Order: sequence, then C-alpha cells, then structure tokens
Amino acid sequence: MNTRILTFAAAVPTLLTLAATPTLARFDAAVVPAEAQWVLYADLNTLRASALGTELMAMVPKVDLDSKELPLKVNLPKLLESIGSATAYGTNFSEDPEKMDGAIVVRGTEDLRKIVQAFLLAGAADDSGKSELEITEIKDLGIEAYQVEKELVVALPPGDAILVGKSRESLAAARGLLASDKGSMARAKNAVLAPLIPKSAQTYLLAASVVPQGHGMLDGNGPETRILQMARAASVAVGEDGAMTTARIQIDATSADMADKLVKILQGAVAMLSFAETDDEALAAFLRSVTVEKTESGALLNLAYPTDRLVQMIKTLQEEQMAEQSGRRNARGPDKPAAVQGQVVAEWTADKDLASDRPDPENIVTHTVENVALAPGQTIWLNSNRHDGENGRFDYLDIAPAGKAAASVRYEAENMRLEHAEIEEAAFASGGELIILTEGSGSARFVFHGAAGAYTLTAAYVDEKDGHGAFSISISDPKPQPGPEAPRP
Repeated sequence: MNTRILTFAAAVPTLLTLAATPTLARFDAAVVPAEAQWVLYADLNTLRASALGTELMAMVPKVDLDSKELPLKVNLPKLLESIGSATAYGTNFSEDPEKMDGAIVVRGTEDLRKIVQAFLLAGAADDSGKSELEITEIKDLGIEAYQVEKELVVALPPGDAILVGKSRESLAAARGLLASDKGSMARAKNAVLAPLIPKSAQTYLLAASVVPQGHGMLDGNGPETRILQMARAASVAVGEDGAMTTARIQIDATSADMADKLVKILQGAVAMLSFAETDDEALAAFLRSVTVEKTESGALLNLAYPTDRLVQMIKTLQEEQMAEQSGRRNARGPDKPAAVQGQVVAEWTADKDLASDRPDPENIVTHTVENVALAPGQTIWLNSNRHDGENGRFDYLDIAPAGKAAASVRYEAENMRLEHAEIEEAAFASGGELIILTEGSGSARFVFHGAAGAYTLTAAYVDEKDGHGAFSISISDPKPQPGPEAPRP
C-alpha cells in the first residue's frame, strides 16, 4: 500500500488514545504453516520495551502526515505504537513475483484495526474513479476481506489480527491457522524451520529460511557461496538479555561432514575479524565478541554486546549525521576545501590533464612521499578537494618500510572509512573500485597498526583531463582513551 493508508488514518480520532503498556510475547509458530520455506518476524512491543529499541524509536522522525483531502493529521511515531508484531512467511521461492505465495499476520491495538478497516471501507465505497487505489470488498471468504488493486488481499478476522496476502487462497490458509493450529509449525514434527526458531521471549527480530535451490544463489566460488552450498537452512535472531543486546545466527548443514567443515570455516572467519581495520574501538570490540559453537546439525554464532555501548554508537552516528546535515546547510561552497585533520605530510595538485575527464587506465597515477614517521594507532587520512570538474578520486595507499627492500602493504581506499565520498566501480583499478567525492571536499581514513618507524607512502589517484584538484595525506594521533576509573563516553 502507499501512504494514503496513513493519511486516511488521520481522520480516525481514536488514534490519539492508543493502547496501554504492551506485554512481551514470543514468536507464534502456530500462525506459520509447517511447510514454510521462509519466515520474517518483528515484535515491536518487545523492541520498544528494550533499551536499544527505546533509542531506535526516538530516532523515528516526528512527522505529521497530512492530506489535502483531510483536515486532520496523524503523528507517525504514535501510529507505529499501535503495531504490536508482524509475522510474514512463504512456502516457496520464485523469481516471478506472481508465483510467490505466503501471508503477513499483523497484530496491534484496537485502534490500528479501526484505522485499517476505515481506510478499506472508504476505498471500497469510493466510486468516483479518482482514488489512487482500487479497493473492492470480497464477500465469499466468510470474513471481512478486501482486494487492493490486483496485488494484495487484506482480511480482518475476529480477534486482534490483520491478514495480508497475495491471493484469496493464501488468506484462506492464514485464516485457517488462526482458527486452529493444525498443520502449523507449532504442531508439525518435521517442520524444517522449527529447530531454527529461538525460544526466548526477548527476541524482537527474527529471519529464518531454507537455502533456495537455483535462482543463481549457489553459483560462484566465493566464501559466502561455499557456506550456502553446505547449508540446508539458517536463521538470524536479535534480542536483549539483561544489559546485553544479543544476536544469534544458526546454520543447519546438509550433512554431519558439512557441519564440521562449516564450523571450521566460520571459526576462521571470526578469527579474521580481529584483524579488521577500523578506528572505532567500540566497533572493533563488537566484532571481537562473536563466538562460534558446533550444534547437532550445524553451527551457531553468538554475539552479545552491552546495550549501553550500542546506544552510544547510535547516538554518535546520529550526531555525525546531524553535523553533516548542518555542514551542508552552512555550505562552504562546492570547491572550498574543508579543514584537514591531523598533520599534513604531503600535498599535491592533479594538473597533468591525462587521458580523459573520466577514470581511465592511463590517468591513474601515483604520488610518493618518503620517510614518514608512523606509529601504531595513528590515523592516516587521504584528503581531496574538487576543482573545476576534477572529481577527487583515490584508488589505494601503499605503505612500505623506508630504505628497505621489503614488500609494501596496500590499503584499498574503498575499504577505508569515508567522509563525503562514495565507492564507484572501475574494472582497471586496484580491487576493481575507486572512491569519488560526493561534495566539494572529502576524505578516507584508517588506523595504522604496523610497527613504529619510517615509511614510504605511495597514493594512487585519478588525474583527469580537466580541473586542478587538490590532494593531501595527513596523520593524526590516537584519541586519548579513558582510564580504568573513568566513565565511558
């Protein structure tokens, strides 16, 4: 549906008196058929009651949705409060949307039901021909139901559920499960997804699926493809346990032998996370918290991280976004350089006017600076400034010990942390990608973890045929970390 359901909801005064405090609930396997091939579940009541959810909900824009046709407005955050949970499922996979089946079961307050019912009734009664949606009432399903365009069927059975499906048949099946759990995942002993569903009442987000055969998903030879080839089904569950936010990824293997291999591959991948390049210590600790254990049929990845730190990460990202938006409002002009972080160790101009005004194998060039003192923990910045169409593209930075015949270490720009820059594909570039400015000035940065000493830095960048873009490399020392008795920021 489009936003007309929200604008029509503005006409319902009961929205202003939404239901009382929600209660926590578990995933209801009784509303999902045993033959389900995929399931998505969101418990917004539990999410709102969690510390992390409280912060996330506070980020929902306080937007009033209005309509030229209606004099009232509806507050979006309050509307979301009327939704308790949503469970979506399907019993097949298809690249053709017309062949996809399944349904969505939405549970919420009485006000939510009244809003949806009023919207559907008004749409079905509108014979002006000017409505954005074609809604017709269905009278042969035995329950209140409506056809929305040719794509959706919405039903309002007795109780607190709202059913949405692609066909009358899928709605009838969903209605049957609501009336009786016979044939549901809760009753069947051989439901393939049932073992992947966590029993915790604190789970607020869940996704489970068999690995679909065909559709090109199992083609290729990358690590993710090899894991899929070993797996029969998988699930991801996110929730809260006390002061910790938890994530649980369970993978069922196709055989016992594949289960052993799967565990070893995942253990190796988790071990590599400790070498991840990031200057965000909280994120680094988050990655290091992942553990892997073997189950009877596959592998289980567990992650538990203090919720207060996640909340702080969210707030920091939000503050950075607000600062960025503020910077755009106080625009410094598209070609005026931003302040460079740290100590500048090299500056140069792209003024060779090579090849073309676009990335080309012949206009990727390098700039080298010798004897740069580096220490572990320092941040290295690649900075650029657009000028007269010179778009400020970086490819990579090579670092090698100064004066020694030692191999250099390459740091791809696309793997760095970007500010006012984005990744673009270029088959001839190192790693097949470059970065390009999205504003007048931008940068890419990463934390150096090598040994202290003197190094030679070689930056690869694009010198286009037009403009005279400015480039530089700068280095900043690590930010002071709080002592053991200092409170966390």
